[in-house]
Amino acid sequence: MPRCLWWPGFGTEHAFITASGAAGTLDAATEKLALCGMLYINGRPASTKTLSAAGGGSISFRLGTTTWLSAGLSSLDVGLQDLDVTTGSIRPDGTFDVKNTLTAPTGLTSAAWNTVSMTGGSGSKTLSHGDFVAVVFDMVTRGGADSVIITGVSPTLTTTPQIPACSAFDGAAWAVTQSRLPNVVITFDDGTLATIDGGFPLFTGDTATDQYDDATNPDERGQLFQVPFDCSVDALWGILRGDSATTADYLFTLYSDPLGTPASAFQHTGLAERLGGANTAGLVLITMATPVNLSKNTNYAVAFKSTSTGDLRLERKTLADEAHRAFLLGGTTCAKVTRNNASGAFSAESPAINHYMMGVRISRSRGVSQGAEEMDRASQIFVASMGAAAEAAIAGGWKWHQDSEGSAFNGQNVEVGQWVVFRPGDAKRIQINNINCRIVEDTQIDMVVTDPLLITHRPVDARVK
Repeated sequence: MPRCLWWPGFGTEHAFITASGAAGTLDAATEKLALCGMLYINGRPASTKTLSAAGGGSISFRLGTTTWLSAGLSSLDVGLQDLDVTTGSIRPDGTFDVKNTLTAPTGLTSAAWNTVSMTGGSGSKTLSHGDFVAVVFDMVTRGGADSVIITGVSPTLTTTPQIPACSAFDGAAWAVTQSRLPNVVITFDDGTLATIDGGFPLFTGDTATDQYDDATNPDERGQLFQVPFDCSVDALWGILRGDSATTADYLFTLYSDPLGTPASAFQHTGLAERLGGANTAGLVLITMATPVNLSKNTNYAVAFKSTSTGDLRLERKTLADEAHRAFLLGGTTCAKVTRNNASGAFSAESPAINHYMMGVRISRSRGVSQGAEEMDRASQIFVASMGAAAEAAIAGGWKWHQDSEGSAFNGQNVEVGQWVVFRPGDAKRIQINNINCRIVEDTQIDMVVTDPLLITHRPVDARVK
């Protein structure tokens, strides 16, 4: 597999995970479940964040089929603890820093996403991005047949998780739950969202499918996204099921300006006969003969359009809140989009809680160095690396490629963002704002190229050393 970044949304590595597997079942007094790992705070702020009984923050999670009926007899503590650093395996230290207590029959909804406010509880916990933490559920008392099932996500993973992990206490000992990762969102008092890094939060249930053919309205469905940097993509990917081995034909397209005037940047005509088989969902990976360049902070979409009578089925996952997109690749720019008969702009879902498993494969970034090897072959001049600051300097009167005594450029010039070729020994290394750059005299620039990979250094044959 080529070096790449799968974008956007959940990526191919999370395409088949579900949120219905039990991370822990609490059906006896003193049983506990801890969702353990390192805290990922949205935006990776340098400042600390606080969850307190006085501040209105909350903890959100998904329950499986739960019985919570014994009025006044069952109680559940929900809150945050530190990790135990003296006893293995991974587990909480047993002391709540902040918590709230729920008493049956209120506060919990079976087989649904639940949010427990810390308001009215006790304590306070201040955390930083990257801190170890445990979200703990403690069945303090249990009445009747009450049973609380907290679900984790179930990736295509059969080994015991390490960090993060779900750890359950059965009344006698702690044990890590096999093949389950945390599914939790923490909302701090100021509204900032966080989750357990490496788990996969947000799902309200199992993967669903949208089924349609060419006669269905809409007959084209896709995923809106933006990229955070200028880049090239060399493939489209999607999780697709065709219900016919002969008539589940489709178009798989990458669009620019999907919410305005959609234009195809790449399109693949797909035949049912070329799929692996009918009635089974799987990865469709379409390689581009020529990579397509994408610009940062610009809307794009990938979409499957049915072109025949055989049904297509697209894998879809649902979030509890569109704000939780902050934890997806692509963040809050992601949304499900649809249109019919290839007519006009796509419509974006609002609220954007449903997301298809599809996207692009980013093969390389553009406008930055591609690594030490390529830096030695072809590198940007430092004005390109400096970006806006260099452009401001040029606008302020800084001269580049101007004729002078002994040097005539005959109108040739280099623009900000272009790739140039020079000998490494002719440049001086420098770091500007933690970015590796090179200072090169304008007379030392040998040529301008559209792609640094055009300049190679490998032997052409065995006679060339």
